[in-house]
Amino acid sequence: MRAEEMHTLIVVGERAITAQRLIRTDEKDTLHFLSSMMGAVETINAEAEEAPVIGYTLEADGAQIARRVRGLPQRARMVMLSTNLPTAVTTARLLGINKPSGLTIVLACREKREIAGKMRDSLENLGAVFLERHRLDAEAITALLKEHGIHDSAAAESELPSPVELQQRLEQDVKNTVDLPVLAHVFQKITLLDQEQDSAMQSWIDVIKTDPLSSAQVIRRARSPAYGFQSEITEVGKAIVLLGKDEVKQIVVSGAVKSSLEKVTEKGFSVDAYWVHSVAVAITARLLSFPMDMGRWSPDDKKRFDDLALEDDVAAALTDCGLWSRLELKEGEDPFVGGGMHDVGKVILAHAYPACFLQCWRN
Repeated sequence: MRAEEMHTLIVVGERAITAQRLIRTDEKDTLHFLSSMMGAVETINAEAEEAPVIGYTLEADGAQIARRVRGLPQRARMVMLSTNLPTAVTTARLLGINKPSGLTIVLACREKREIAGKMRDSLENLGAVFLERHRLDAEAITALLKEHGIHDSAAAESELPSPVELQQRLEQDVKNTVDLPVLAHVFQKITLLDQEQDSAMQSWIDVIKTDPLSSAQVIRRARSPAYGFQSEITEVGKAIVLLGKDEVKQIVVSGAVKSSLEKVTEKGFSVDAYWVHSVAVAITARLLSFPMDMGRWSPDDKKRFDDLALEDDVAAALTDCGLWSRLELKEGEDPFVGGGMHDVGKVILAHAYPACFLQCWRN
């Protein structure tokens, strides 16, 4: 492509675009698809009074396709993505969220229902067009380009979406296409119990017992030499009583966060690193929000403070900081849970937009 060229551009995303790949016998279908595209472009240019009015560029990388569209917003009027391209769906979603008004997104599928369910619905809501590859001969592609006005060099100027539109499209896309990891049921129940100031210890025991993983984690924590309990602890009820509600909640919240993310396998996203950082922030938030006005402490506050086992200089620093008096936490707002969930956006990015996490995080 040359800087002086101004004709309309179709950006074609396909797995194989080099001569070396296209001469392989297993790429015969791809070769037919690309030659049909070339034939359609030649037909439209032949009909035009001034040629060329339309051109195309081939790309085999989703990020490069996005750069083409972003760099040439007035020229790039159609993106045709073959589902042979591994990142075709993700690229279509991201382009649909960011697309200027004059851009048409086409997904060339191997079969009609190759992309089904919520994903297809979301893409259609973003304006994507679904077509079957085996029906896309030169005549069909020519008709498609004319139907969407790609051949019209005098088409209205394309406008980029506003920040409000971008946010709405992004929220809708995530809501419609992604089932985010669900925290364990025990997390939700323990969080509710924690909001009840006088919740019975037996209720905590009954909830923890329903989840073998949480039970094992509580017993293992109670056996830690750091607590110095003398007797062997093998029963979850005894472990909960010895540790106390705050410590048990910390175990359940941190364990639930880690276990819910184990299926997120995006390259560059480390579940362990995310979990350690989230727990560290949760504990820090808990410390900074602890009310250091000892004159107003209830017996529960006194026990919580003792459980923290803070050094005198740390307690003095928290008192001097006085952050707890400025947070103005409302009833039911838990700084530990808030701190533990503060980076949930990273999880959404890694889970919802595979192959994009590292690039977005670096930028």
